[in-house]
Amino acid sequence: MAKQKLLKPIHLACSDDDMRPILQHIYIDKGCAIATNGNIMVKSDLMENSLINDQQIVDSLEGKLIHKDVWKDLIKAARITVSEDKINAYTSGGVIEYPFAEPMGEDGKPLRYPNYNTIIPPDSAKQEVAEFGLSSELFAIIGKALKTDRLKCVLNGRNKAICVTPIDTYEEFAIIMPIDVSL
Repeated sequence: MAKQKLLKPIHLACSDDDMRPILQHIYIDKGCAIATNGNIMVKSDLMENSLINDQQIVDSLEGKLIHKDVWKDLIKAARITVSEDKINAYTSGGVIEYPFAEPMGEDGKPLRYPNYNTIIPPDSAKQEVAEFGLSSELFAIIGKALKTDRLKCVLNGRNKAICVTPIDTYEEFAIIMPIDVSL
């Protein structure tokens, strides 16, 4: 059995697009890690879905941005500590310091993470839809990011976001947009 990693690989849902650098980051909000590339979004509760079992560490991460490459490195750490301006990752090779990301726009102002809550459909929005399409590549990323091969999908109407959750938990989920096949 493989050893459980410190964090889930939600960095896989981040963007590689240099034109949208804020989407290359994971945002920590209300104890959850949020990653998106503009087509999919993954949200994972840090206390429930990681080996971080210290509420003080989770609280210290609130509002922080962590670059996807740093997240990838943090997955390999045995443990982390957090200070006001950095994360310390404890590995077999010692301690590695990672400053929190503060991406800036061309105007020199800090970039803001998108308001991801606006795309999460309420439970009351569920509708029946005859058919829709999905990107298998994006769907595979969701499975890897949530570390499961058993996913439950709830379609919320034509051209509306699809909520994707692991079958065995509701503490984390992803959003994927359907592809309209009625054209």
